[in-house]
Amino acid sequence: WCDAPIAHLDHVIPHTDGGPTTADNARGTCVRCNLTKEHPGWGAAVEPSDSPPGSVRLRLPRTVILTTPTGHTYPSHAPPVLPGRPPPDLYPSGPLDLHYETLLAS
Repeated sequence: WCDAPIAHLDHVIPHTDGGPTTADNARGTCVRCNLTKEHPGWGAAVEPSDSPPGSVRLRLPRTVILTTPTGHTYPSHAPPVLPGRPPPDLYPSGPLDLHYETLLAS
């Protein structure tokens, strides 16, 4: 959205609003964007996909729709995957999934 470096791992749908702590509901944000989204009237949602939940496609770059307090919506596209070895979270139990499982187990 703002092209700043990622500093926070964020729930797209906030945990306080029932958003699950899963890779499919995670995204990287800068501090400012993450804190702004928590103000009243702001929101975010993952653009619907034809893929079944948990499929590999949901782990590929996707679009998050940001909603402002005025009701305007803006798409936030994930950057393309760089050439070379696929990112670890493309595997069924990638590091992010394992991290979340560890957090949930504690």
